[in-house]
Amino acid sequence: MSEKNRKIEILKKSKGQLLIGLIEATSGEGYNQIIKKDYTAITCESERALLLLAGLATTQRVPANESTLTRAMMKLGCNPDIHYVASRMDGLVTYNNGSITTRHRVYVERLFKLYVSQIDIFKSIVAYIDAFSVYKFPIVKNISRNESSVYKHLVNAKFLKRTLNNDESKVLSVYEMFEKPFEHEGLFLMQYGLALRSFGKQPDAFEKLRIAYEAFPESPHIEHALAQQRIIMACSTTDEPVAMAHFVEAEAVLDRLHSSNINAFDRYPIITLAEGHVKVMINLQKIPEARVLAKQYHDRIGKIRGVKSSSRLEQTSRNLAKFYLTGYWPESEIEEYSI
Repeated sequence: MSEKNRKIEILKKSKGQLLIGLIEATSGEGYNQIIKKDYTAITCESERALLLLAGLATTQRVPANESTLTRAMMKLGCNPDIHYVASRMDGLVTYNNGSITTRHRVYVERLFKLYVSQIDIFKSIVAYIDAFSVYKFPIVKNISRNESSVYKHLVNAKFLKRTLNNDESKVLSVYEMFEKPFEHEGLFLMQYGLALRSFGKQPDAFEKLRIAYEAFPESPHIEHALAQQRIIMACSTTDEPVAMAHFVEAEAVLDRLHSSNINAFDRYPIITLAEGHVKVMINLQKIPEARVLAKQYHDRIGKIRGVKSSSRLEQTSRNLAKFYLTGYWPESEIEEYSI
């Protein structure tokens, strides 16, 4: 981590520990028991649903929006009067002029991890995503920054895999439910493609990412995801013309994204290109050519490491050097970068 990121991480964790310590010291109960006691004391289905929905926003450190939660509550068959339901949940949920917040993020994350059933989490996520279906596409351009944070979080493949215990059936069913209503929503389709990629469904992932790019061609994130998928496809075939056709298209995109120096990336395009090109050659059993390429990319990356480096860039540099020297690549597959 950079010095700035280390400070941020220390501050976040210290605040969480301070909250835990304060609650335990003042109540005499363990933190987990406090959370369990609070949650099991809720007997009203609408109150429970509101806590879970607002909690999903809290994990992103933003308040939930009343109008969005109203639609989500209706989807769940619960009382849509957010102000009324929140007023009955003093200390757990707070209503403030259309914004709904819950207790600290650490509290909510532990609640979800330990005491909320998978089916309740699944239903809450589906209802919340459905609440965003009323907006024009691309959704993130038609909602507030806070709402955008929540929406991007809910449809994120890594979030769904982690929250739903890496259950392939549940994760993919979330995307399948909204495949038709969100067929022109680029961000949703990109995350659908990334989920399929993570479960090894590479041709399906390529198709979803291709459609996502058609829906939202101005998104550099989608362009990057599609280019990376082309490299994965190239590494999945021994047919050299097919492999190189995929790679050449990916190379053009990644070179352009790297040269544009878009702030959305932390040198990921050049990382994807460097590792991908070498691995395509390895897959085609062109080891001497791959080693020469590894040296060339290592030198190219060396010119930018001092300008803007990162742990991932340093790792790629080491991998390239090791392969150039030994002919052995230390990783088994292309990294799935944070997109």
